[in-house]
Amino acid sequence: MNRILLVRPTAFAYHPEAAATNTFMREAPVDAVLSEFEGAVAALRAAGVTVDVLDSPEGCPDAVFPNNWFSTHEDGRMVVYPMMLAARRAERSLLREGAAFAAYPDVWDLTEYEDQARYLEGTGSLVLDRETQVAFACLSPRTDRELAERWADRMGYRLVLFEAFDAAGVAVYHTNVVMAVGSTWAVICDEACADASPVIRELRDLGKSVVTITLPQMSAFCGNILELDSGVAMSRTAYDAFRADQLEVILADRPAIVADIPTIETVGGGSFRCMIAEMA
Repeated sequence: MNRILLVRPTAFAYHPEAAATNTFMREAPVDAVLSEFEGAVAALRAAGVTVDVLDSPEGCPDAVFPNNWFSTHEDGRMVVYPMMLAARRAERSLLREGAAFAAYPDVWDLTEYEDQARYLEGTGSLVLDRETQVAFACLSPRTDRELAERWADRMGYRLVLFEAFDAAGVAVYHTNVVMAVGSTWAVICDEACADASPVIRELRDLGKSVVTITLPQMSAFCGNILELDSGVAMSRTAYDAFRADQLEVILADRPAIVADIPTIETVGGGSFRCMIAEMA
């Protein structure tokens, strides 16, 4: 895709409730967050990506990561997802700002599952190979097995489930930190996976050149990258943590679109891919 939505982090702050399940988050000054965001927008637009920008609702410290509460798909379909935290659910008020969402009349709303404490946080929970219609999901408190299976059945995707853990043995909160899938390549932290072999086998069967990354590289958000038509979006932290031979595979067909976003990564616990909501 080459049209995306970003949310300006005007309410950005450290969110202790989110940090309970996101071990990537750390308290730090946030003064630079808006300049980092504008730099990311500029990098995307300079690469030829069409970027729509909305401002964060008040009281939504994590709104810079809109890919978690909605996804868009072919034929005007949109899915709205159940979020674990109340402050994140409030981000969905942006749906009322119609212009960005009016092109998607077919909406599947899964938010009723929040009452059952069952969550599926968009393309954080689901890493999609849209071409082959295969979805990858690592189970966590934010990614419910039955909801992922129901999503795949309705959306016409084959689902590959697995488990992944950080160096301390804590379940990784979102799949898109562990892995990314491009048209010809895939990145996965095999060291984090309870059993990476079935996932890697699936990726290779799909014709992907598989780049395995280490736990330190996962912590540097090397798994949190996204292939767009104009290039591969990744943070400066991730770019600098990749080896040259890994970048050679990932950037064989498209250049890197690099954003310097250390405050967003440190305080928000997510990186460039998390910031991008694709508009099909």
